[in-house]
Order: sequence, then C-alpha cells, then structure tokens
Amino acid sequence: MVEVRVKRIIFDRSSGKSLLILEDTTHQILPVAIGLLEAQLIILALRKTSFSPSLFYQFIPELFAELSFQPLRVEIITQQKNDYYTQFVLQARDKIRYIKCRLSDGILLALGCEIPILVPADLLKSSSTTLFRTKKKQRSVPTFPLTEEEANRLKMEIESLNPEEFWQRIRG
Repeated sequence: MVEVRVKRIIFDRSSGKSLLILEDTTHQILPVAIGLLEAQLIILALRKTSFSPSLFYQFIPELFAELSFQPLRVEIITQQKNDYYTQFVLQARDKIRYIKCRLSDGILLALGCEIPILVPADLLKSSSTTLFRTKKKQRSVPTFPLTEEEANRLKMEIESLNPEEFWQRIRG
C-alpha cells in the first residue's frame, strides 16, 4: 500500500462532473469520479472550513475520542469497473476494526481525523498510466471548483437548512 494525498479536485461545469485526484510522493495519480456534493465537502474539509453545528467529518474525531477509538487509516482496497472499495480502519480498544465506506466518505474521514489514505501500488500505477494514455489535450483547470465567495455562500446556505431540508437536498 502507498500513501496518497488529495492533490486537487477538477470540476467540469459543462458536464457537472467532478474528478478527485489522489497523488503519491512520486507524483503517480489515481483519478476518481465523485459527485458534486462530495467534491464540495472535500474542498471544505481541505480548507478546514468550520460549521456550527459541525459536519460529520468534523465531529467524528471527537466522537472517536469519547469512545476511546483510535482512527488509523483509510484504505482504498480495490477497483471493480468504476467502483472503488474502501475501508476505514480504527482501533477499538484492543481490536482493529475495518469499516466499509464510500470512497468520498473515507476521504472526508481521513481529512477530518488527519490519518493517511492508502492505495495498492498496482492500482495507483495502472490509473496514472491509463489517464495519460487517453488524455489528448492538457488544459489548465482550477484547483477548486468553488471561489471563496461561493464557499461562503454554500456555508451560509447549509447552516440555514433544518435537518429535513438538508437531507432532502442530498437525496435529490
């Protein structure tokens, strides 16, 4: 397993799709398609934007501390078609626990708990090779799809929602 970090999120306004780029220390990458909401939450976590009340990736570390759980790492285990199988690894008292999760949730937990994100080396290599072989034209893209003003507006909008409205918007 190789440790990676979030390199950037690329957002294509014309298609409405987001691409999460994970990178290791040798600059090999793993591109992963994620939803717009997930991309925006990851950006907020990277920027360490705080909310009151806290979003899940912000209060989970406090919850783990209260329960005497030690978050260890997030592992992207394998890829099948376009799905990445991911698990959150934590120590609960004297046992190591593996909790399956969505890749974007695992990334958010890793950012919130400040723990490493690990990827199998062969998955990382094959993804970077595929990306550069199929890419025809390099174009410059913004590091984040939201401007500071847009992030502040999103924060205010999220804070103004009651829980029912919040979940209705997430579920569509």
